Amino acid sequence: MSRESATDLFPLPLTPFERYMIADDRPDYPAVLNLRLELSGRMQRGPFLAAVARVLPRHPLLQAVVRKSGENGLEWMPAPNPQPSVCWAEDSKTDSPWAEPLDPDREVGLRIRVDRRDTRTEILLQLHHACTDGLGAVQLAEELLLAYHAEVTPGEASNALPPLEAERLRERGKFGMNAMRYALRAPKELAAGIGVIEYFAHRPAALVASQDDIAPADRPAPFSPACTHTFTPEETTQLRNAARQLGGTTNDLLLRDAFLVLYEWNARHDPAGKNRVIRITVPINMRSEEDRTMPAADVVSMVFLDRRPGKFRSPKGLLWSIRLEMNLVKRWRLGLTMIHCLRLFGKFRGGLQVLLPENRCVATAVLSNLGEPVRNSSLPRLQGQLAAGDLLLERIELLPPIRPMTRASFGVVTYAGRLTLSLNYDARHLRADEGRLLLDRFVQQLRQSWQSV
Repeated sequence: MSRESATDLFPLPLTPFERYMIADDRPDYPAVLNLRLELSGRMQRGPFLAAVARVLPRHPLLQAVVRKSGENGLEWMPAPNPQPSVCWAEDSKTDSPWAEPLDPDREVGLRIRVDRRDTRTEILLQLHHACTDGLGAVQLAEELLLAYHAEVTPGEASNALPPLEAERLRERGKFGMNAMRYALRAPKELAAGIGVIEYFAHRPAALVASQDDIAPADRPAPFSPACTHTFTPEETTQLRNAARQLGGTTNDLLLRDAFLVLYEWNARHDPAGKNRVIRITVPINMRSEEDRTMPAADVVSMVFLDRRPGKFRSPKGLLWSIRLEMNLVKRWRLGLTMIHCLRLFGKFRGGLQVLLPENRCVATAVLSNLGEPVRNSSLPRLQGQLAAGDLLLERIELLPPIRPMTRASFGVVTYAGRLTLSLNYDARHLRADEGRLLLDRFVQQLRQSWQSV
C-alpha cells in the first residue's frame, strides 16, 4: 500500500465511536491504550526503524490527524508529519507504561518506546483510541515483528506482510449494516432499549479509593501505572476447562470473577456503599470476515453489564446470568446499540458529553479480552513462541485506558498457551500496593474457581 493510495481516502469522516473517543480524551485521563511486548534478545535499532518505516504507511489512521469539518463535524486528514515518535532507551529502569496524552489535532496517534536491557527487549506501543482498538494495536505489533524479521532474515519466503486494503477503512463504522438490515433489527433494538434505560437509571459504584485525589506534583510518574500476572499453560488450561464445565466461556468466567472481586473490594473498604450496582464495561469486537484486510482501526463497540449486590450471593447464578447476557450480545449484535446511541447524541453540539460526565461514575471497571490475537501469525515459532530474527516474543500485555471514576481497567491476552491479565489503575486514588492487591485478588479468585470445579 503506497502512501499516495492511502491519501486518496482523505478527508475521511470520523465514525461515532471515534468521535466518542475524541470527546472522552482529557489531559489527566488520555484516551490512550498501551500494548507492551516482552521479548528475549536484543533488538537491532536499524532494522526496527526500517520496519516502522515499512509498516506505518499501511495504516492510514496512524498517520493522520483530526480536523474540524463544518459546524459539528470531524474528519481525518493526512498528518503534516506522519512519523511517530520512537524513543530508544538502553537499560532503562522504567517498568511501567507512561500515559502522556496524544493530541490527535497535532500529532499522529502513535508513540513507540523500545527498551533494551541486557538480553531482553521491551516494545511499548502507545495508541490513541480514536485511531484503533486493541485488536488493531496487536495487528500493528505483529506487522512490526514481521517486517523486522524480514530485515534481519532477508530472502525468507514467509517475509511478506499480509495484504491490506486501505479502502476498507470507509466501511469501518458500518459493521456490514445497511438500511434493510437496520429495519430488520427493529425488534432487537426495542429489547436493547431496556439496557439503555438501565444504563441511565443506574448509578454504578466507583471502585472505593483509599485516598482523595493526589496533587499533580505528588503523583507517581508515570501517573497511570500497571501490574500484570501471567498464568502458566497448565493454569490457563485449567481455567478454560473450568469455564467449560460450568457451562460458559473463559470470558464469562473472567467477568463473573471480576464482579465478585470488585464487589468484595467495595464492601470491604466501604460497607455503607455495599448495596450499589457494580458495572463492567466490555469492549465488543465488531469485525466480520470481510474486515480481515482492514488496516488498524476502531471496529469495536461496548456493552455495559450491571449487577446488583443480590446477584453476588450465588456465584453459579451470577455466571449463568452473564453467560445468558453475553450470548444475547453476540447473537443479536447488541454492540450496535451503543453505536446507534453515539450517532444520535453526536448529532447535537455537546451531546456526547451527556454520556461522559466527569462528576459521576460511568462504570466501576473495564474488562477487555482480546482472546488469542496472534494465533494464526505467519512468523516462525520456537516452542510455541513467535520468533522475529533472533528475538522471541514471550508476552503481550494490553492496558486499556481509564477515565474519571473508572479506576480499574483489566486487559486480557492469551498467547503461547498463557493467559496474561493486566491492570491499569488510577494512581490518583489507589496506591501501588493497592493496585497490586486488587490484581492479586482477581488472580486468587480465578484459581478458586477452577479448583472448586
